[in-house]
Amino acid sequence: MSIRQLKPPVAPSIGFRIIATIALLTCSVTAWAQPALQTVSLEQLLARAARHPEAMIAGADIEIASGAVVAADRAPLPAVSASIGSVDLQNGIGPGSWVGGKRLDKALGVDWVWERGDKRLHRTRQAERSLDAAAFDRGDVLLARRIAISAAFWELLAAQDREVDSSIMLRSAEQMANASRQRLEKGDISEQEAARVFIETERTRSDYTALRGARHLAAESLAQTAALATDRIEAQAGWPELPAAIRLNQVQQSGQGSPYALMSARELDELLNNRADVRAARSRLEAARAALDLARALQVPDSCARLAGCHIGTVRLPGIATDEAPGATSNHDRAHPPVPNRPPSARFAQNSAGRTVQTRHH
Repeated sequence: MSIRQLKPPVAPSIGFRIIATIALLTCSVTAWAQPALQTVSLEQLLARAARHPEAMIAGADIEIASGAVVAADRAPLPAVSASIGSVDLQNGIGPGSWVGGKRLDKALGVDWVWERGDKRLHRTRQAERSLDAAAFDRGDVLLARRIAISAAFWELLAAQDREVDSSIMLRSAEQMANASRQRLEKGDISEQEAARVFIETERTRSDYTALRGARHLAAESLAQTAALATDRIEAQAGWPELPAAIRLNQVQQSGQGSPYALMSARELDELLNNRADVRAARSRLEAARAALDLARALQVPDSCARLAGCHIGTVRLPGIATDEAPGATSNHDRAHPPVPNRPPSARFAQNSAGRTVQTRHH
């Protein structure tokens, strides 16, 4: 191939340059518009533990249990019953008021129930123990949430420290690589030694990139654990003093081997008994015992009182038609007048032989 056959490189078109410029400007504006990292402290995050969805659900369970206690500590309400019967399908219900004019049998009753066997007491005790269990469950949820927030916070702080250390090492490696490059140009070192420095610099840069990604993951984990709206956060710098570690070292140096060796069995029992999950389990046990007592109390019959009133309307016998005006007296009624001082049942039997049954009030 001759020199004449070589073609000069083609310059990029104007449209490509415009698109590339717009893309670079967009990236720079996006990077500039990102909000700064928000510094959060452990106290602020622990205060947000009660607003976590799991803690809010546990709080709703407490409200439900409180309503159950209010409902359980109540006597049965009186039951009101009403009924309508003996509807005349052929002639209808007739005119008049619903109280005494309609041809309907109406009944109204009120029932009172008096519970026996301390049913209300056992029912209320069961609901109260369930309320205590719900409260202890919420305390257990809050404790677990605070522990998770604390662990995520310290993990983010450690990731930040590792990233800072890695950035310092990367800056030092880059300075060494620049010095090695200058020495290589002047001939002070060989290419092999310069390549070794360059490889170590790239390895340090790779470690810095990995640690930076780990810090982003730690920040996102803390945001999810504490139910934060954004993950652009950083932990407040500063590690607390740990007197427990000193005590642990003293125990290990004494040869006892366990930090709990300095505690008595009674103190250990108190710690275990004061755990929220243990107290919740005991409350559920008491609620189960109350439920058993309530089941036994249900074998005792309750006392019931009923107050009822009824009104029997005028009933037309089926299959018998009449053209008599309302209020008229039939021939049968004239032939068989009602006998005075006779029981209502006898008078009803007598009137049922005719066409109309007179209205009776009970």
